[in-house]
Order: sequence, then C-alpha cells, then structure tokens
Amino acid sequence: MLFIRRKLLGKDFRQAHTAAFACLTIIWIGYYMVTDPGVDVTNLVFWPAAYFLALWLIGFSIPRFFLKLLSQKFHVKVIYHLGIAVLFGIIHMILTDVFIVLIERFLNLPEHFILGNLPTKWLFSWHQLFHGFIWYIIYIGTLNMFYFQALYLAEEAKNHNLSASLSDARVKTLSTELNPHFLFNAMNSIVMQVRKNENSLAVEGLADLGDMLRAVLTTRDEIFISLKKEIELLNHYISLEKKRFGEKINIEIDCHPKILHYSVPKLLLQPIVENAFKHGINLNNATSDLSVQIVEKESFINIQVFNSSNEKIKWPSGVGKSVGLPNTVERLRRLYGADYVFQIKQSEAGVLIDITLPKRT
Repeated sequence: MLFIRRKLLGKDFRQAHTAAFACLTIIWIGYYMVTDPGVDVTNLVFWPAAYFLALWLIGFSIPRFFLKLLSQKFHVKVIYHLGIAVLFGIIHMILTDVFIVLIERFLNLPEHFILGNLPTKWLFSWHQLFHGFIWYIIYIGTLNMFYFQALYLAEEAKNHNLSASLSDARVKTLSTELNPHFLFNAMNSIVMQVRKNENSLAVEGLADLGDMLRAVLTTRDEIFISLKKEIELLNHYISLEKKRFGEKINIEIDCHPKILHYSVPKLLLQPIVENAFKHGINLNNATSDLSVQIVEKESFINIQVFNSSNEKIKWPSGVGKSVGLPNTVERLRRLYGADYVFQIKQSEAGVLIDITLPKRT
C-alpha cells in the first residue's frame, strides 16, 4: 500500500500522466490533419487541445480520490466514485470552454464564443459532462488494474523471498534477538552491582534479564508479535540499561493503547534502542534524552526513535561489526518487500530513526 501511494503521488506518476495526455493531444491533432488536410487549424484549439488540457489538469486529483476511498467497502466506493465522476464531468466541461476562450484570445484567433455566453451554453449542452464522467471511470478502472497487479506481484515476491530464504531469515532474526554485546553489558552491570553490595539492584537486573529471555524464548517461533508485547520486551531491556546509566538518561515511550493490538516484527525496537545507547548515550557525559513514539497514520504505523546525541551513525560493514540496524532493515525488506520506509535523520539536535510499516493485526 505504501509503495502504491508513493507511486501514484510521486514524480514518476506526474511525468507519466503529463506524457500520456501530451501524446493523446498530438495523436488527435495528427489524425485530423492527415484525414482532413484542409482542416482549419484554429478549430484544433477547441478539439483536442483545450479538451485534453482540462483533462490533464484535473486528472492529477484522481489518484488522491482513489487512495482515499481504497479502504472503503465496495458499495461505498461505487457511490462515492459515481458522485465524483459527475462532479469531474461538470468541472471538465466548464474548464474546457474557459480554456478555449483564453487560448483563442491569447493567440488572437477567431473566437467560438465569449465568456459571458458560457453559462447559457452549459445550460443547453449539459450532456457534455458525460465526457469527463466517462474519462473518470476509465481512469479509476485503470488505477484499480494497476493496484491489484502491484498487490499480486508484491505478494508473489514476498512469498518467494520468504519461502526461498526461511532458514537464512531465522538466522538473521536470532542474531538480532540476543546481541552478545548487550548480554555482556547486562551481566557485567549485574556483577558490578553485586561487588558494590547493591544486591537489590542486582536482583532486579537478573529479574529483568530473566523476563526478557523468557519472553524471547516463548515467542521464538513467532515472526510478528503485538506492539504490546514488543513494548514489554523493550521495557525489560530499558530497565536493564537504566541500571547502568542511572540518572544519565531520560526515557519516554509514547504509544496510544488503541494501537497496541497491531503486530510488528519481533524485537524490532530493541536493536534500534540499543543502537541509541551505544552511539549516543554511552558516549555522552551529559544527560541524554531518548524517546520512542508510535502513532497510527491512516493504514500505516509510524515509529520514531530519537536520542539527543551528535554522534553520527556509521553503517557497519565487515566481519565482526554491529549487525543491529542492517539486520533490522534486511528483516523489514524480506517481510514487507518495498512496502515500508526506514530512514535515519541526523541533525544537531540528535539522531532520529523513522520507520513506517503497513498495519498488521
């Protein structure tokens, strides 16, 4: 869905839309000039120049209506699209005549009619709105064909990738689930607390570590878990890290309860937050801020993890390097194909990791 949205609202679509109507205009002009060499060129302003210019201009709005109604029930979509098609036809009829007058005046051509007479013309030629009506229906039909074809290809590619590399995906998932570096830090922190006779903190740390390991092991065969479980896992991890850093960090997790039932890849957040500790908080002697914000946007879930660090993230490469972020992106690619967004935005304020995923229940 996200891939479709980017395609229909992006630069490529606008260019294809413009090229298509430019070709239609040229083809019709060429047809008239070939079939009727004595045709008055000034009449071509009426048809097809102004006609297709109006279609081209208002055609940019059609993908937005298509995407807006995509999640509606079939009968609701039909009713809305028929109503929009009528409105589209009226606007196309009006714009076509207005463009004819403006173009003819601009080029000093003989005028077919004047602006003041247009309302009377529309009253007696209202049937012309069916032109735009039919074009709208054709356009929506074409977009539906494109949409279902894209869904089919994306699903086919996803199933192929998942089945062909299931064992590889499981290995990569396990490598991100239990990062040895994280386990070493957690156990080392607990050992230090025992040596300092901070036994209560050590017991709490062992309890958090045990809870996290138990939660991971009980869901070892699950690729997706609910946001509620994912946040619980993250809280166990954060609790361990807070015992290491104390008051050095302010942490905030914001997720509305109504979206906790949606599913995300298991242990999606932990490697990202661990990366924030490793590249930001651990290197910053001042108090740092770490926030995790999860919101619902139409048919997507948006996750933003921010830490107030100026440390630039360098993508690891080579044997023995960190695997957290690369494996996270690889898992998302395998699970969602092209239907996700993963961005790292770095500024003076800090580092923001922005992830957008389709809703999954």
